[in-house]
This record gives sequence, C-alpha cells and structure tokens, in this order.
Amino acid sequence: AFPTQINVTYLDMDRDHLFVEFLNADDRRFYVVALDPDDGRGLWQAEGNIVILVVTDDALIGASGYDLLSLDKDTGAVIKRQIRTPPIAPAETYLGTVAIIIDEEGKIVASSLLDNRRVWEFDPGCRTIKDIVARGEDQERRTVYVATGCGTLYKLDGGTGEPLWTYQDSVSPLNVAANGEHVF
Repeated sequence: AFPTQINVTYLDMDRDHLFVEFLNADDRRFYVVALDPDDGRGLWQAEGNIVILVVTDDALIGASGYDLLSLDKDTGAVIKRQIRTPPIAPAETYLGTVAIIIDEEGKIVASSLLDNRRVWEFDPGCRTIKDIVARGEDQERRTVYVATGCGTLYKLDGGTGEPLWTYQDSVSPLNVAANGEHVF
C-alpha cells in the first residue's frame, strides 16, 4: 500500500537523476527513490531503511544502522557494503565522503565515512555552534564555514581544517582576518 503521508528529508541530483529520501509516516522507515528530473518518472527504489549521506560522482552513499552502503546511481543496487561500529549517526553536513560533526567538547570534527578515520579537527574556542555549511566539488576548493554563538564566523580548508579567514562580530563594522593578517 502506498503511504498515506510522506515527509521528504533529502533531495540531491546529478545530470540524470533526482534522488529523494523520504520518511514514511505510516511505518517510520526511510526510503530512497531516484526520479527522472525531466518528467518525474520513477527510475528505482532502494530496498531497506536507508538514509542518504552524500551523492558522489560514482555512487549514492547511504547508511542503514551499522551498514555503510554504496548504491549504484542507475539501478539503486548495493555495490558495496561496509559494517561500521558504532552505527553511523547523522552529521551536521557532508563534504564528499567526509562527515562534519560537532563533538561533545564543541570541536568540529571531520571523519571519513569510508574508514571512520578522523581527517581533521578544529576547535573554534566556543562551545555553541550555530551552523556549519560545507561546499566544494573538488579537493582544491573544499571549504567549511562555521558560525559560532560567540559571534565568530570561520572559513576552514575542507581538506585540513585549517582556518582560511575569520570574521569576528564586534563593535567595528567588519573585523576580518585572512592568513593571520587583518583585512577589514
């Protein structure tokens, strides 16, 4: 039976697919479907309770409990399965196959989804994080923006976690430092 209520929880797309993750309110399970972005025709539905983590050039990376799954973008078939301990928890954001989370001490931590390896860590010096946004299509231009509750905005190198610039909300209109030098 078709669900009586669904809540879309994730949308992403590539040239040929619109990937939709939704929560079925009837059975409280997550479903992933691929649609043709031009006409809305259903292309496939993945089997199982899967949460999309990220869409890469090669696959759709998702999680189901302890399983990290790579799904074929054209068929939805599982092409790789890895067992993870502990189970995969949702991250603040993703940068390719790297999950960006806030740890219990308020540090920003980047961890590889593929091998659970800690890629980098950044301490913003403020335990209250307001928002994290990750951007970048290739390794050279990956960036992470971190807004803290202490009035500081950081731009971090997505590959190393090193600060590229900071903006401090203070009495002056702009207080921006890049590479350790005052800019505004």
